[in-house]
Amino acid sequence: MDRILFLESKEDPKRTPPKVLVAAGVPEISVSTVQRGLREKGLYGRVAAHKPYVPKTNMEKRGKFTREHLQWTTGLEESQKFRKPDDLFDAVSQELAVLPLQTLETLVESKPR
Repeated sequence: MDRILFLESKEDPKRTPPKVLVAAGVPEISVSTVQRGLREKGLYGRVAAHKPYVPKTNMEKRGKFTREHLQWTTGLEESQKFRKPDDLFDAVSQELAVLPLQTLETLVESKPR
């Protein structure tokens, strides 16, 4: 039975365990049993993402844009770049210290819970 479920799942990797059960035509067993069996065989219910198709003209346009903008910078001087997480925390803390208290309270209250 495990082999039938495995083959049905491999036939269409996007098929969910309940649909695998129906397609295999096996007796009534729970979906969690099917999932457990597939996991034991190395099928974890995830499908690899495919790279998007990029037409040749778009690839040429991207290449042209990057060649034209090789000299672009982030606008930060070397001294402004963050070297460690603590540097970023310190910079954000300094920015927040300047904000009025009412603005900070509004931000905290608007945060979803």
